[in-house]
Amino acid sequence: MKMVRKMIKGGALAAACMLLFLAAVPREALGADAIDTSRTDCRMDFSLGSNYAGELNALSVPVTIYKIADVTASGAYKPDEKYEDIGLQNVSSSTTAEQWQAMAEEAARTALPKGVLSEVEVSKDEPKKLLVGEKPKDLEATTLTGGAGTISNLTTGMYLVAAFAVSSEQYTYYFAPYLVSVPGNDYYTMGSDSWLYDVTVTLKPASVRRWGYLRIIKNLSTYREGDTASFIFQVEGTKAADTVQAEEYKYSNVLQYRFDGPGTQNDLLIKLPAGTTGTVTEVGPGAGYRNTGAATQDFTIAAGDENSAQVATVTFTNEYDGGMNGGTSVVNKFTPESGGTLPNTTGQSETNTVSLLSDEPVDPDSIVWDWTQE
Repeated sequence: MKMVRKMIKGGALAAACMLLFLAAVPREALGADAIDTSRTDCRMDFSLGSNYAGELNALSVPVTIYKIADVTASGAYKPDEKYEDIGLQNVSSSTTAEQWQAMAEEAARTALPKGVLSEVEVSKDEPKKLLVGEKPKDLEATTLTGGAGTISNLTTGMYLVAAFAVSSEQYTYYFAPYLVSVPGNDYYTMGSDSWLYDVTVTLKPASVRRWGYLRIIKNLSTYREGDTASFIFQVEGTKAADTVQAEEYKYSNVLQYRFDGPGTQNDLLIKLPAGTTGTVTEVGPGAGYRNTGAATQDFTIAAGDENSAQVATVTFTNEYDGGMNGGTSVVNKFTPESGGTLPNTTGQSETNTVSLLSDEPVDPDSIVWDWTQE
């Protein structure tokens, strides 16, 4: 008997070929046989793929699914009442990737508590995308361990898949909501018309750097009256390349405190990627003043905001040495006219910055610098 392939309104495999950012899953009702809608033993097998084997596979990723529509034997979708407005009953082989994405996001807004679906900027070069935020505490979900997981005993239909954000020490991973049809087939990938009631879903994460802070604290215990004491610090930091970010990150800056009396200053706060290590060296201890501790101190940046206990802190203490020679210093402030954005350093202008604080490496030679003397 001659097998005839039919393209029937309502399926899901063709859309998988269009949804490049999402997991490739069957999305077109193509097949020689009708769908067995009585099946209750369908299954979804989840994978994170091999690209994140070292970093993400070590995390536990919560995933949940929502059935939003039944499917007929011929492959048409019959949405649940609260999902009728997203347009599933009108899909066809001409439905675009953008339309599938919009339907997935609308389904997520309907299914998930308010605020779970949030807008996240993946990088400075990519537009903001709607991605699933952190899992609500009262929401049941399966958990992927070692990069894999399974949800069994499913009926046929269209499902919303929601994988929730997880964080490592240096990165947060976000997942877009998307739609998966059960059953599917491998017609476009393997040329097979057979319906697959066990569906494999490969999740596609987007990684975003986590950030932390370095604070430089300066104590001046004794002071020469009438003096203006300046203290200069050289900050050098490096974050090695890894499986997520292929380029090494470097930070280099010169900062200063000025004192007109004894006391403590602590408003030098530098934002750096989590995992950055480096040194702060007091290269200018101030004329007439001596450092009572180590002139160079190490730091390691942990993720956290500027008010958290994770802020890396280095402290330098100086005292008046009894001499009569005073002194001051000049710091040249460099700002880019074009080519990039300087790091966010609060309490002090950025100076002599070699690398820019961004997710993408920037060639310093491409930047046109302007400078003023402070």
